[in-house]
Amino acid sequence: MTETGPVFDRIGATYSEAFADRPGQLAAGRWLMDRLAGRDKPLVLDVGCGSGEPTARQLIDGGMHVVGIDTSPVMLELARHTVPEAIFVERDLFDLDGLHPTQQRFDGVVAFFSLLLLPAPTWRRPSTTSTTCWPTTASSPWAWSRATPTT
Repeated sequence: MTETGPVFDRIGATYSEAFADRPGQLAAGRWLMDRLAGRDKPLVLDVGCGSGEPTARQLIDGGMHVVGIDTSPVMLELARHTVPEAIFVERDLFDLDGLHPTQQRFDGVVAFFSLLLLPAPTWRRPSTTSTTCWPTTASSPWAWSRATPTT
């Protein structure tokens, strides 16, 4: 697992206050929901879900199912309280196999701040180790939805 879990365990209760204003993240969530519109209850993987706000909450309120992963037990507990309709699992972003409830591919994947915590050369690593859950027509593993055309 990555070493970020303990850091976020310490700041967990104040995280949402410190990072409350995230218009870009909300805009990206709207973009994803637009791309997945018309699907019956699309399932989205939220990598580095944190407290569940705003992304998991926004997606659930938009009619989607969400599986969120994080390395911080404190953040996961906050997420479970904040967005009880979603599934939250303590998992490293390099260990994504077996997360889909029916072992299918996710309809979309969101990853915001979790990628910023990685050294640049490791960004491609999840794409080669856990491709079984990525959307099939995404142009990269960090693409947003199966509606994204292949490049």
